[in-house]
Amino acid sequence: MAQVSPLRHVLWAFALALAIYVQSQTPGDLTYTTHTLDPFDKYAHFFVYGLLATVIYRIPKLYHWGFLGAFLSFALVTYLGFAIEIYQFFIPGRDCEIQDWYADMAGALMAILAYRFIPTYRNLLELDLAKCFKTNHIS
Repeated sequence: MAQVSPLRHVLWAFALALAIYVQSQTPGDLTYTTHTLDPFDKYAHFFVYGLLATVIYRIPKLYHWGFLGAFLSFALVTYLGFAIEIYQFFIPGRDCEIQDWYADMAGALMAILAYRFIPTYRNLLELDLAKCFKTNHIS
């Protein structure tokens, strides 16, 4: 794991969760029904909540707790997804769909498992791009 302040990891997780919350409050188009099970919507839920789970799980203390950290990250993202779906029930033009919550949980679970057990994936996410593009020659 890259040596970055733990507070920075927490702030990234909070910022992403806040962005998801703010977007979830946006009233939907009242003429469009989401009951068509638009697959793009489910993919968006899968990847966004997978990203959130990864960002939360990257918090050093959680990652070093092993299975407990993975479980807590998953539980937090699952709760957030559930709370937002319930909240959307009260937003005009939005729906509360259990399938969205399933996509949230599936994305979170897959992202945490990939980050924990696939070193190539984890190393790619931890790659320090500043070092990759740094040159030591004088022009």
